[in-house]
Amino acid sequence: MNMVWWRCAGSLPLSWPNSTRGFSASLPQELLHLGGCVVIFVGDRLVFGMAALRMLSSLIEFSAALLILFKFRRVEEAVRVNALLGLVGPTIFLLVSGLGLLGLAGRVPLGKMVLILLGIFFVLVGTTR
Repeated sequence: MNMVWWRCAGSLPLSWPNSTRGFSASLPQELLHLGGCVVIFVGDRLVFGMAALRMLSSLIEFSAALLILFKFRRVEEAVRVNALLGLVGPTIFLLVSGLGLLGLAGRVPLGKMVLILLGIFFVLVGTTR
């Protein structure tokens, strides 16, 4: 389902499913600046959700790096922050993978879905200490 999202200065974000408001929704993930408004055409809500989770993850990681550099400044505290970040990565990985599997749910045979789930499981097991 196509979705148009836009935000204008001083207003709340608005979105309408299957609405193009005069623009071609077939344009792939375009970002347009129109009179102080930002318009993003999103082809699939699940893809948008996956990208949003990855952006959230990067914001958390970047914020932690700034905290380590400018607030904590000690190895012991930096290691603690790093340990907490060790929980963020796998959590985001599982959430993004779950959204991806949700999007594939009717289109991929059950056998291949089980293989994908096993792959996710093996990645998590292989990266633990």
